[in-house]
Amino acid sequence: MREAARSLDHRGGLRPSGRAPTRLTAPEPSSPRRTTAALLLLLVAFLWGTSFASMKLALTAELDGRPAVGILTFVGTRFLLAALSVLPFVLLESRRTTRPPLGLRTTGAFMLLGGLLFSYALVNQIGVKDTTVTNSGFLTSLYVPLIPVFVFVLFRQTVRPMIWIGVGGCFLGSCLLTGVIPAGFDRLHPADVWVMASAVLFAFHVIGMGVFSARWERPVTLAFIQFLVTGLLASAGALILESPDLRGILFIWKELAYAGILAGGLAYALQASAQQVVPAPATAILLSMEMVFAAAAGAVVLGERLETLQWFGAVLIFGFLLAVEVGPLLRRHRTRAAHLASDPASGRPPSCGDETAVGSGE
Repeated sequence: MREAARSLDHRGGLRPSGRAPTRLTAPEPSSPRRTTAALLLLLVAFLWGTSFASMKLALTAELDGRPAVGILTFVGTRFLLAALSVLPFVLLESRRTTRPPLGLRTTGAFMLLGGLLFSYALVNQIGVKDTTVTNSGFLTSLYVPLIPVFVFVLFRQTVRPMIWIGVGGCFLGSCLLTGVIPAGFDRLHPADVWVMASAVLFAFHVIGMGVFSARWERPVTLAFIQFLVTGLLASAGALILESPDLRGILFIWKELAYAGILAGGLAYALQASAQQVVPAPATAILLSMEMVFAAAAGAVVLGERLETLQWFGAVLIFGFLLAVEVGPLLRRHRTRAAHLASDPASGRPPSCGDETAVGSGE
């Protein structure tokens, strides 16, 4: 279990969905390939961050005086589109892998993770609908410092002191961002509570991803199954609890395509490829820009504005998340550099594998 917990990476390998393992080794900084990969990761962060605005627009759109789509309809359609967009990469992975076909138990485990992803997506969208895009982006990212804390509770894995400091810093930043400081908990909007609750669910999802992806090493197939399960569960719920309308779905087709195809399947494919080249610390920094792009999209697209204390809270969250994610990875790189300087022939540190995790708590 400890090795499985170590495999956790930023946003858990799959966001809203998936992230592939982050490699510690990478080409030299001057490599054009690495520069291109870094720009692709920045594009991924842009797609993920701005997708909060597209989700907000879709969930608040009205057609004939009523909501164009319900939350379940939106989640179902979005994730079914994501599943379809990633399907070609599943077929490619199945041809290249040397692993045996997935058994019934393995597929069942992947489907359970899909159910957990569905819970996260549903709770998150309830909050996104009624809070600001900026709050959505920053509060969703709170799962990062929560992961190592939950890993400590579940697997008794050691938690670095910086993690506890990061949790406290993010909590303070959240209180400023949501207005709890200085107005008190009466100022806390229920939608912000929903988003923070979704961060807890996503943290558990990431932990589950670490356990299963470490065993079966099929990240694209795992993403596809989770997307499909989430889409089917949400669609079934929509048929029972809502009245899905094709006119309403077509009315928000641009937002659905952006959130499902571009920020879903395409972003996952770009990220999975780029993280094989860019080292983990740089990956963490680039992908953490997601929340910055969310705030920018809220300001440009929806005209959202934050008060001074709220901006200070956002900066606190961003800073402490970077400290939690990047700190241990920078130490690993310094250790590797020192080892290579003393023993250039070895090419790698004696106790460091090819892959490391962002947000694993080590």
